[in-house]
Order: sequence, then structure tokens, then C-alpha cells
Amino acid sequence: MRKKIFSILLCLVLMTGIITGCSSSEEKTDGGKTSKEDKVSQDSSDEKAPSEKEHEPITITIGPWPAEDETENLARAEEQLKEMKEKYPWITTKPDRFPYDVKSFLPRAEAGQLPTLYDAHMTEPPKIIAGGYAADITDVMKEWGYDKSVNKQVLDVATKDGRYYGLPYSVYTMGLNYNINMMKEAGLVDEDGKPQIAKTWDDVVEFAKKIKDATGQAGFTIPSLNNMGGWQFLNIAWGFGADFEEQGEDGNWTAIFNSPEAVEAMQWVKDLKWEHDVIPANPLLEGEDVDQFFASDQLGMKLRDFGNFASLVRDFGMQKDNIAISRMPGGKAGDYAQLGGSLHMFAPDATKEEIDAGFKWLEITGFSDKTDKESLDIFRKQQETDAADGLIIGPYGVPEIWPNSERSNEEMKIRKELANVDLSLYEDYLNAGDEITIYPEPAVNAQELYKLLDNVVQAVWTDKNADPKTLLDKATEDFQRDYLDPFNESGGASEGQE
Repeated sequence: MRKKIFSILLCLVLMTGIITGCSSSEEKTDGGKTSKEDKVSQDSSDEKAPSEKEHEPITITIGPWPAEDETENLARAEEQLKEMKEKYPWITTKPDRFPYDVKSFLPRAEAGQLPTLYDAHMTEPPKIIAGGYAADITDVMKEWGYDKSVNKQVLDVATKDGRYYGLPYSVYTMGLNYNINMMKEAGLVDEDGKPQIAKTWDDVVEFAKKIKDATGQAGFTIPSLNNMGGWQFLNIAWGFGADFEEQGEDGNWTAIFNSPEAVEAMQWVKDLKWEHDVIPANPLLEGEDVDQFFASDQLGMKLRDFGNFASLVRDFGMQKDNIAISRMPGGKAGDYAQLGGSLHMFAPDATKEEIDAGFKWLEITGFSDKTDKESLDIFRKQQETDAADGLIIGPYGVPEIWPNSERSNEEMKIRKELANVDLSLYEDYLNAGDEITIYPEPAVNAQELYKLLDNVVQAVWTDKNADPKTLLDKATEDFQRDYLDPFNESGGASEGQE
């Protein structure tokens, strides 16, 4: 009886195998391809691939979010939030109006209140990294390929010991800005109405005198408040052969901005007031004050990057066609321009998944080295949004984020197509190339350095008897004692900057 039952079961198993084999064979087309019915089943399954079943829910916060008065950018950002949710439904993206501020950043960072993704000035990575306030994003950078495609010159700003802590997205070099209306009044334009180029700091003085004589207004100035004076002074002093801090073989940093070259540069700044009389009557100005004078035909020349033009047009009502820019003037030591800009960084507790989600958000907003239609359409739409907001379209930041790449070429094409200004007014600035040396901002405590130099600029412009050498000696001593020595003692120096 047992044998009979076993035989019956064996037959059933064999028959099942045969049926299964036949069924499998019948559901395949020639070449073993999946049948229509099976493909429908697969497609239905694939539609559920980017769902919460396959991805753990992620929430990230992003800053800074556009202000309420930035209507076009705000509307575009809200559209991008929707696009992000549609493309990556498992990611929740929350806006955070977090503007980087030198004074408020550290308290917020120490309290663990940083957004997942935040922006910072290019002066800040050494301090942020040393404080442990930024996540190591190396692995995600490499997965996205940005370690290869982003300009190494700017990527190094946020690199330490071969690891990446930030992603530069807005890069600039300083240049000399011209108010075309005032240059015309002073006879400083060519037959085509383009401003003459001040190639040296001596040229700047001569141009400033002619503007003052012709218009009665200031010919040139730099700000002297809120760290702006020190920041811009660097760009002048380098041309005289000065430098500000240096790292010894032992890794320690030393302040060196009381050199004869730095003193000569500060004397040049002092002479703008007391010998040449080409700066505003009240020399104690914030950056916005200088912009206001420039936009309202009360200042002929100033120093800033091309990115500043957005504010001149949007915030101060300057006409787009009234602005020109050239490379930085040179001095006896050569032609120098400061590298600056902004970069994206991540909160120190951000997970790899959250960092990757942040990179996805950046791609949605237009940061990408891709050249597919979708990616370029995002870039084009951002340019069109800026144009609708009244901004200048056509010129671009120098150096480029994507050097020597197809992406860079495609962006250039779009910019030229949408250009709303005469690009010849930017030609000297954009084509400086290897003819000018680009310097990064100081590696250690740059903002604190700028503040001390602010004090020196203010002193030489408010006191005719102020001695640049004495003032710089004191500032150098204070900077070494209060900032560089503590940095050296903390071990920040020995770790080194890549």
C-alpha cells in the first residue's frame, strides 16, 4: 500500500515538473524574450520602483530659501520643491531661510541648528571644518563624479587632508567696475562709447581725478565697514607685493601684513583721501553705501565681482547698460585678483543618504555637469527667471565651475542666446585668463583679518596724521596673538590645508 501511494506521489511530482517546464517554454518568445503578458506584469512592478517600499523616507532641510521680495526666484524655488517631490517621492525637502552670517553661524552650529544643506562664504571652510561643523562629503562627491568635473582650483578651498567638505557653486574674481555715464562725462571712453581700461593702480588714480574734476563726484573708493575694507584692501596690496599670512615648515601660521609692501599699499589708500581727494566726503561706508553711490552716478569706479551687479540692478535701480567691468589693475608685483564665492556644505550629522538627497536637490535647482536636454533646460529656465527678475544675463563668473567641459560650452551658448547686455563691456574681465594671478582668500580667520584691516583703513581716512606703518604693526600683532596663535595651539595648523 505504501509503495502504491509513493508511486502515485512520484508521478504527480513528475507531471508537475513537466507542466511547469511546458508553461515556462510557452511563455517565452523566440530568443527567450519575455512574452507580452509577462512584460505587462514586469512593467507594473517597475512602476513601483521609486516608492517608499524600496527607499527609506528621508527628510532634509535646505537653506538659504529666497526672501519674500525675490518674487521670481521664490516662485521658481517652490516649483523646484514640487519637481523634487515628483521625482523623489521618498524625500521630504523643507526650506530654511538660513543666510550665512559670520556672527550668527557659530552659535547656531554649536547648538546643532544648521540645516542639512547650507551655504557658506569661501573664506569660512577652514574654520568650519576645524570646528567640526561640516560633514565629510567625499564619498557622495565621488559617486556623482564632481570630484573630477568641478574646477580643482575652487574645490581645493573646501578640501582638507584629501577629503571634501564643500561643493563650490558660485565663483568669482574681483574686478574694477565702471559707471559708464560718469566715464563719458570725464572723457574716458573710446569712439564706441566703451570705457577706457585702468590697467594699473596709477591709472585708477588718474581716472578718479578726471571723474572728480568733470562731475564733482567721487572717482573711486572702497568700503571701510563690516569687514569690507579689509577684504578689498587685499586686492590692492597684492599688486604692491604684500601678503598677509604664511605657513611655516612646522605648520604654524604667521601674520606678515606689516611688510614694507603692505605699508606702501596702505599709503596709496590714504593718499586717495588726503593727496588726491577722490573719495566721498564721508569715507566711512558700508558695501551697500558704495553700491548706492555707484548706481546713482555719484561714484565713478569701485571694486567688486560680476555677481554684485545683480544687486546694483535689482536693489538700487542701476541701468544694466551703465555698468562695465575690467580685470583688476596691476602693480609693480603684477596683476592679482581675489578668488571668492560661495559653496554648499552639509550639517556635521548628515547621513550619506541625506547628503545624496541634498545633491539631488542641487541637481533639480540647476547644479549639474550633465548635458542632457533636461539638465540644460533647468539651467535655461534659471537664466530666464533671472532675466524676468531684471538681472544681467550673458556674462559669467570667473573662473568657471566646469572648466574645459561640454557642460561649460553648453552653458555659454545659452548665456549668449539670452544675453541682455553688450558683452563687449565685460570682455577684458572675462578674457583675463593667465594674464592675471588668482589668489584665494586667507586660509585662517579671514573675516577677523578683514575686520582689523577695516580699522586701519578707517584710521588713515579720518586722521591725516595717521601712520600706516604704526597701524599695520599693531594690527599684525593683534591678529597673531588673538587668532593665529590660538589656531596654531589648537592643532588646526598641524593638520594642514590641502
